[in-house]
Order: sequence, then structure tokens, then C-alpha cells
Amino acid sequence: MAIATLEQWRDLYDLADQLKERKPWQRFEDIDLIQIKLPEYREAFTCSIMGKQEFCPGISLHYGIEGYSDVMMLMESGDFPVPSTYVMGDIHALTCYYGNQEELDDVQRKRIQELGRSYQGDMDWTYFLSFEPRYSPSDLSLEEVKRCTLVFRALIRVLDHLDEAPDQLPDFEHDELLKVTVADTGEMKMESILMPEPFPRYKMIELPEDLKQSLKEEPKEDLDLALDLNYLFTPVHDPDYDRPLNPLILMAYDLRTDFILHAHLLSLEDDEVECLMATFMELIEEIGRPAKLYVRNPTIYYALESLCKEIDVPIQIDALEELDEIYEHLRERI
Repeated sequence: MAIATLEQWRDLYDLADQLKERKPWQRFEDIDLIQIKLPEYREAFTCSIMGKQEFCPGISLHYGIEGYSDVMMLMESGDFPVPSTYVMGDIHALTCYYGNQEELDDVQRKRIQELGRSYQGDMDWTYFLSFEPRYSPSDLSLEEVKRCTLVFRALIRVLDHLDEAPDQLPDFEHDELLKVTVADTGEMKMESILMPEPFPRYKMIELPEDLKQSLKEEPKEDLDLALDLNYLFTPVHDPDYDRPLNPLILMAYDLRTDFILHAHLLSLEDDEVECLMATFMELIEEIGRPAKLYVRNPTIYYALESLCKEIDVPIQIDALEELDEIYEHLRERI
């Protein structure tokens, strides 16, 4: 992985600290989106400004339609009691945080020292993280530093313009976002548009009719089945990859007997919905149809909702807090 020079980091920190001084979260909610299209990149960056509720100020960048769809997933995740470990583990994002000193790792602290930066107190320490599904949050690569630098430079121009023309703010409450286009000449165009439809975020697998009928004929058992997907956020270092892995666990749990029926560590090559479907069918064939299926993860809910209706298995959204302790034990063992 190509690494940015100290001077490239200095440029980025200069811009990030200028944005921190501006406190844009006093004006924007994290769901008030700004899309910036730069001439250097084919697709736009969706910017989300965090910290309006005085919690973890920062700026998150999401590239392209895939990144925009991740933002939509973050917004919709509030409809499910899905843990933040899954939500934050399953997105593509470049994020600048203004946090506390203890949140920084040794690399970030050393870089700040080398840059001669001085931060003090809570929500003042500037640091960056790159998020990618199946990988642990990591330091920015050279390309990611370049992306953040260009977007932050444009974002400062946007804020300057809005200071002079606040009437150009979109009607965020009615599903508008601010679209910014920067031309090769440097000219900047701003307009309010309706939020576009995201890329389909949740995958569904349609089973053959004979297989669905076979599952429906399995006996109903006295089983309250919980199915869950969650990231452990415990970095696993593998020499074959540029960045540490973030283990993703698929778990099946019997809520009545407090017994783990199945736990599978997915590899990078595993499709989580295909593994989920295979596990669900195997459990039905081995044990029978559950009396009820409990889920908290939207990926699982949307993948199985239709099938559960067809094979007469009620599906219920639940916080499944009893699973959190199990994940904590798994984190300690890895």
C-alpha cells in the first residue's frame, strides 16, 4: 500500500483543522448531505458532517453510488436495533474525527507529533480512519489522503459560499441534498436536488418452488431461533492483505435454551447472504422449522422476510442483547 508523505499529511491536517475551526456541525445534521463532484474523479463524494448532537464531531466521505448507498444504509439502520459494530463494519468511508487523545493509536500520535500539531482537551484531536467492509478501520493510504485533501479543499469553498448565500441551502427536511460540481477551470456550481435512489443495499435469493415446498413440509419445532451477523472489531493481521481483517460472524442461537446452534467465521470470499441462506435451510432440515425467527440485522431481515412468509415462520425484529456478551467473549479469544 502506497504511503503518503509527511507533507501530504500536513496539507490534509491543515484543511481538516480549518474545518474544525468552522464547526460545520453547528449548521448541518449528519443526514444533511453534500455531494461534491471533482474533475479528478468519475463519481461524486457524499459528505456527511457529524457532531450536531455534541457526539463525536467529524466529516465522513463516501465515494460513488456505492458510498452513497452506504450513507442511506446508515440512515435506515435506525429502523433496526442493529449494533453499531455491524453498521460501521460494513461501510466504505473515509472519516476525519475530532476526538479525544485516547482514541488515537501510536501511528496517529506519532504523526501529530512529527507535524508539530498541538491539540488539547476533548473533541479536539484530529485523526483519520478508512473503513471498508470485512477490514478493520485503518490508516489512510496515499490515494485516500489525496481524496480527502481535494474534497476538504472543495468543502471549505462550499462553506465560504454558504456564509455569503445561506439561501442556497437545500430543504434537507424534504429529502433534498446539496450538489456541488467543480469544473476543470475551478468554477463551482451549486444546486439543490432531490436525494437520488440508492443502489440496492440488501440482497435477496429466490429459492426454487420445490425447495420452498420441501422446507414448508418440515415439522414445526419449539424453537425460538435468533440469526445474527456482526463484526468483532478485533484486528486480525494476515500477510496476504494490506490491512488487518475485521472478523464477520454468522451466528444461529436458540433463545429458549441459550445455546449456540451455529457460528461461522466468514472469509473475504464468502457471500454473507448465501451463507445465511444455506445455514437457515440446514437448520430447518436438521431441527425443523422454528416457532419464530428473531433478527436485528436488516441484511438478514430482508434476505429472509419473503421466504419466512412462504414457509410459515414468523419473523420478529428484536434487540437480541443476549448475543452481545457472546461476541465480547469471542473478541477476547481472538
